[in-house]
Amino acid sequence: MTKIVLTENAQNNIAGIIKYIAEDNPIRAKSFVKELLQKSSDTITAFPLSCPLYNRDLNIRRFVYQRYNVYYRFEQQQDTAYILYVFNSAKESNYLLKDN
Repeated sequence: MTKIVLTENAQNNIAGIIKYIAEDNPIRAKSFVKELLQKSSDTITAFPLSCPLYNRDLNIRRFVYQRYNVYYRFEQQQDTAYILYVFNSAKESNYLLKDN
């Protein structure tokens, strides 16, 4: 089974998501992020190549859950997926994914 690693950028994105949702609903903030991470982890660990390539040059794939996009790079030799960023799809426009 593929190992999942959350990068520092992804951890910061998740903290921002919790903070944003908590402004309206503190209880839902943590449960939503738990759902988001669980759904993405379930899919990526079982089928790491199933999500479409978002950036072929950087080998970045995108998993979509509700209004959030989880960007990750799968390293086949290590059987590890590095979650690079987690964004609300409405807020990510004009953001360039950089090589991590």
